[in-house]
Amino acid sequence: MGNTQFKISNIFSSIAAFLKTEIKSEIKFRSFNKQYLADIINRNINNHTSFLSPISALNKEERITLFRMIQKSPDIKKYPYMLQFRKSVVKNAYNLESDIPFESIIVANKAFISINKDLLKNIDKIIKGKEIVILGTNISTYAFMGILEQSDIYGLYSQYLLDLCMVLVSKVSDYPKYRDKYLKENFKFFSDITNNLCNTSMRYSFLKELEIINKKGIDFKINVTDENTKIDSIAKVSDYSMFVLNPLSMIPFIFNIFKMPGEMYLEYKHDKIEKIKQTKEWLETRVALLKMELSKHDKDDIEYIKLENIVRKYEDIIIKQDQKLNNYLEG
Repeated sequence: MGNTQFKISNIFSSIAAFLKTEIKSEIKFRSFNKQYLADIINRNINNHTSFLSPISALNKEERITLFRMIQKSPDIKKYPYMLQFRKSVVKNAYNLESDIPFESIIVANKAFISINKDLLKNIDKIIKGKEIVILGTNISTYAFMGILEQSDIYGLYSQYLLDLCMVLVSKVSDYPKYRDKYLKENFKFFSDITNNLCNTSMRYSFLKELEIINKKGIDFKINVTDENTKIDSIAKVSDYSMFVLNPLSMIPFIFNIFKMPGEMYLEYKHDKIEKIKQTKEWLETRVALLKMELSKHDKDDIEYIKLENIVRKYEDIIIKQDQKLNNYLEG
């Protein structure tokens, strides 16, 4: 590694280089108003909720059964992501996942919902003016945008992974290549974020991090010039927690989430409709399989009563999915 010390200006300069080459000429990326940012936060919350709704309908025993079915799927070598994820989690995340499959992912998605709600509630404290001006803004603002991008990627990955698991156990449909590519390319990010959110000993708060860097006087502006080297005499990497530095690493990707409002809404609506359809199809298949299993038992059997309750639970969810689908198609 040598004796070269990694400096905070290295991080700032890499961000500045990206801003200078990729954004400066893009008029639509010069600024984002506060309401637009609030819409993105709400979209993130909906993405995480879309994962939590179907998986939370399964109890511990059902999730263990689901995981065993995934393990036995003939396509598991082609789509090994869930098994690889199980091997990649550590410490508390591993304990959660070992006890109940998908539990660490549930915990992380709930954490992101809490984070996004906190951001939305305190958006006026984070964004002082009416909008974010991209070029030459503060480190805290870039970290804020990075968190939104992390949330977006994690929520979408969770949904795609659950959809894949549904396909593996039920063969409702073929798995789209673009989703397989997404799972492959973002796997390390997904497992790292799961570990970070499940293993941290304190409840994450962006407002707390903002307060800390403001108190230290290190919420600098990142310039697209060479002025970033001046901060090395004032701050060092260790002055910032991973909850600030990790979101900053998302800067080259953040503009994937900051699309024009019309484009963002149409894409979101399409994805939401597809998600509802897939969830409904999987639930219908699951109900059919359970009814086949029911026919093997006497109506007075404890197993029959147990399976019948599960079927009712799924049928209630299917009705709700139908209502959601109608609302989105008519909206």
